[in-house]
Amino acid sequence: MQSNPRTWEPFPDLGWVRGGFSRRSHGGMSWNGNSAVQVVENRTAYMARQGLALEWCVGAEQVHGDRISIVTEADCRRGATDPDTRLPATDGLITRTPGVILTTLHADCAPVFFADPLNRSVGLAHVGWRSAVAGLPGKMLRRLAKEFHSRPASVRIAVGPMISEERYPVDDEVATAFRQEFGDTVLAMRDGNAHLDLFAVIVRDLEHAAGFPITALERPPCTASDSGYWSFRRDGADARSMMAWLTITTG
Repeated sequence: MQSNPRTWEPFPDLGWVRGGFSRRSHGGMSWNGNSAVQVVENRTAYMARQGLALEWCVGAEQVHGDRISIVTEADCRRGATDPDTRLPATDGLITRTPGVILTTLHADCAPVFFADPLNRSVGLAHVGWRSAVAGLPGKMLRRLAKEFHSRPASVRIAVGPMISEERYPVDDEVATAFRQEFGDTVLAMRDGNAHLDLFAVIVRDLEHAAGFPITALERPPCTASDSGYWSFRRDGADARSMMAWLTITTG
């Protein structure tokens, strides 16, 4: 199945922020499985399609953890054209600097986007099951509050293309960890196997951090069900990564 090839956007109604998520047709965006030259070419071409320059991008060494880094203009180009310059061991990025482009890489893990219209601050997180257990989504909200005085009620959140529960079987150890932390509602049994609803986990963690129900989040497209995206679960060693990005366009 392939959905509408139009590029997914997190906040199409916000005029001061832009963001998106690349597709398979834009080429592999990760340093793994691609030559460095090809990655830079793919990234440069994709950002040019958005009317943006790769030199303003900032990337991190994603380790499926819960570390969050504050990004400034001085970080621009880090991880964009050379993997050795990535922000180390980081899965969450926040900024309030216009022009800086936060980027994360995905092939089933969820990109979670944050935008605070009141304080003009944004954040982007790479959330797989390990980061979810570590509470990264909720920690992003708390870090935005600590650094930029964002109130959870004012922060807009969007979850980009990710693997759905139907396509996400997990082993007993992972299932037990989530059952203990979030209860049975984030798991489903299919053909005798536990399947994880990572989207539901993200929502639950955000609600815990915010202190109130979050009902406006839409379920995103499934990377494993849509051939327009790469999927590690579906494609195995042939999978490449897509790029999520978010930037403040005005001061």
